[in-house]
Amino acid sequence: NYDGIKARVCAALDAGARTVVLSIDSPGGLVSGMLDTATEIRTACDAAGATLLAYADGQATSAAYALACVASRLFVPSTGIVGSIGVIDAIIDATAQDRAIGLTYSIVTSGARKSDGNPHVAITDGSLVATQTRVDSLAAIFAAHVARARRLTPAAVSAQGAALYVGADAVRAGLVDAVGTLESLFATARPSKPTTSPITARVSPKPPQTSPTQ
Repeated sequence: NYDGIKARVCAALDAGARTVVLSIDSPGGLVSGMLDTATEIRTACDAAGATLLAYADGQATSAAYALACVASRLFVPSTGIVGSIGVIDAIIDATAQDRAIGLTYSIVTSGARKSDGNPHVAITDGSLVATQTRVDSLAAIFAAHVARARRLTPAAVSAQGAALYVGADAVRAGLVDAVGTLESLFATARPSKPTTSPITARVSPKPPQTSPTQ
């Protein structure tokens, strides 16, 4: 979870690390807490005078990429995957199932949008529009976050259409800095005469959950 990720980074800094490497293998996670965590781990490293690096060890997509992109440098292996910069949500309509098993629900709400997403209420055009508006709003915030971190424009990030990029394609898309191994990333972090070893904080946000998700 995000609190655990922050705790690991802070533990590395408390141990005197001059470089912290986030080794990430995750398809993403929840919107809630994502940007705060990304900002806080970068701020903590900057305050401690430590360099934050990241490695997409398999994949760093969606919310996991939101964390990875705040690093000063981001590496990906030749088969590593990054991207999926977007938001996904779902509305479930279980009304046909309810009828099939003989259940009838009367949903009482205090507002026109309160029942949006309730599985016992039929999906309406209005509920779809409201959900799409919310998803687009969150996606715009996500794109702006990546744009700031990677020195891109929000429009360029959004134009990627939440696509996935592998290895060198991720470099060309501006989402990572180089293709390499974790050891090659360590090599860039170590001084010519090492005084301390980089401390790796392995992070794995939970897979996407509705609520909505990245």
